[in-house]
Amino acid sequence: MSTQDQLPTEQDLEHYVVAKLSAFVARDDVVLDVCRVMEWEWDRAELFVKAIQEQHFRRIVLGQSPWFLAIALGILVSGIALMAASGLALWFAYRERRLSDAFQVLGASRAGYAFVVGVLITFGALGGVWVFLRQMLRGRSD
Repeated sequence: MSTQDQLPTEQDLEHYVVAKLSAFVARDDVVLDVCRVMEWEWDRAELFVKAIQEQHFRRIVLGQSPWFLAIALGILVSGIALMAASGLALWFAYRERRLSDAFQVLGASRAGYAFVVGVLITFGALGGVWVFLRQMLRGRSD
C-alpha cells in the first residue's frame, strides 16, 4: 500500500479495504492490515472497516457476485438435471407398466428419491439467488 515512513490517505485505505473485502479476505485480516499500516488501535480500525463495508456494500457484493452466481447456477443446473433424469425414469417406468415387478419398484423408488432431492436442490439454489438479489437491492449485509 505505501512505504513505512508515509501513511496512506484515508481514500487510499478505503480503496484497499473495498478491494480486499471484494476478494473474500476475512474482515479480521483486513482490520489487522489497517492496524499495521495506520498504527491504529484494533477498535478504531474495526470501526473504520465496518463503516467502509456498510458504505460500499454494493461494490463489495458486486466484486464477489461472479463467484456466488457461478456457484448458484451450477447447483441450479445440477438440481434441474437430477430432477429431469429421475422424472423421466419414473415416467418411462410408469408408461411401460414396469412398476408391478418388485425389482422395478425398488429402482423406481430410488428415482423418486432422486427426483425429490433434485427438487430440493433446485429450490435451494433459487432461494440462494433470491437472498443474494434481495441483499443487492437493499444494500445490507446482515
